[in-house]
Amino acid sequence: VLRALRQKPPGWLAALRRQLGILAAVSGTLHSVYALSAIAGLWQLVLTWAWLRAGLGALLVLLALLATSFDAVVRRLRLQNC
Repeated sequence: VLRALRQKPPGWLAALRRQLGILAAVSGTLHSVYALSAIAGLWQLVLTWAWLRAGLGALLVLLALLATSFDAVVRRLRLQNC
């Protein structure tokens, strides 16, 4: 069992995980853009309601993950794969 955990996952699994992450980030971005444009005064509420601030924080994390999903960005920022 321990030997199986040390093995590298198959290539298709890594590609699927990357595609699902990109999909989640794009969906979250579209959701937030729609909400901010459709609900009047939402920008002011973001500063006062904790759950909206948490959503904004989650969006920022998703955008960071989206940016680092592309090899060119990772090379440009000189990030390492741990």
